Amino acid sequence: MLHATVAPAQSAVRIRADNDAYNFWQPPWDRPDEEYSNGVRVSSDFRGPALWSALAPRWLGRRDTSRANEQRVSSSWTLGQDMFTASRRISDPIAPAGARPNAGVLWVQNAERRVSSDRMTEGSVTIGVTGEPSLASSVQRIVHGYTAAWQRPIDWSHQVPFEPLVNVAYDEHRRVAVRAMHLQPHAGVSLGNLLTEARAGVGMHTGWNMTHPWMPAAAVQDYEVAVIADATLRAVAWNGTLSGNLFRPSARMTLRPLVPELQFGVSVRARRATISYLVHQRGAEYLGRSRAHWWSQIQTQWQFAR
Repeated sequence: MLHATVAPAQSAVRIRADNDAYNFWQPPWDRPDEEYSNGVRVSSDFRGPALWSALAPRWLGRRDTSRANEQRVSSSWTLGQDMFTASRRISDPIAPAGARPNAGVLWVQNAERRVSSDRMTEGSVTIGVTGEPSLASSVQRIVHGYTAAWQRPIDWSHQVPFEPLVNVAYDEHRRVAVRAMHLQPHAGVSLGNLLTEARAGVGMHTGWNMTHPWMPAAAVQDYEVAVIADATLRAVAWNGTLSGNLFRPSARMTLRPLVPELQFGVSVRARRATISYLVHQRGAEYLGRSRAHWWSQIQTQWQFAR
């Protein structure tokens, strides 16, 4: 367990929005609005361990005790909502037979991150709900009402029903510095009725006036521009938005066991404010779909003083 004398990580607040409407290289009327069609996250970081940290296995809390590789610990709370919709014709609110069910997930997550100069680990516990209590159908109807000229009408009568969700996850990142580039091999696992999978990949972080990708700096430049890329392969055993409910009958899609995902983008920081834009390409996740899905992410962050 980490002692209170260890230097704390900086705190931050973040707002993130995911949507295929942010595929700005496509005309507004030609953006897909399908599969993972919308996600919102509001996060706040805090100094010190997560609430569940004392109950975690000891290997989650192992650390390098050398002064040269001092480890820091922080935790975060995140409230999020995700929406998934079937592919359909532009003017038809009802998806064709055999399409994936619509799905909404409303969730809250408590995560703990431990970082040193060359290693970052993160564990998290997530609870949430699917179905009508996720509010996905209500939110989408409201938003589409303001953008009716560009958005497809969607019938939410066929969606993954209500079920409570519990998930735990663990990820580990390493850092290898190659001149001005940080390579970040990573691996992780999730277990629960929202998502059960193993994953592995490698990320890349480079740019101008670069600081460490995850360690807080004693003094930082007034600005920073970073180019970000990542390639991850996911081995998926269960996906609650496609596999359906675990404890009651519901529509089920046959999952593809391996799903690749690519992302690339740019992050710009001015003093303590950061904005980033990332483009994701996720491979086909189930039988009946053969093409990848493109969606984009916009995130803003405010970093507080140490």
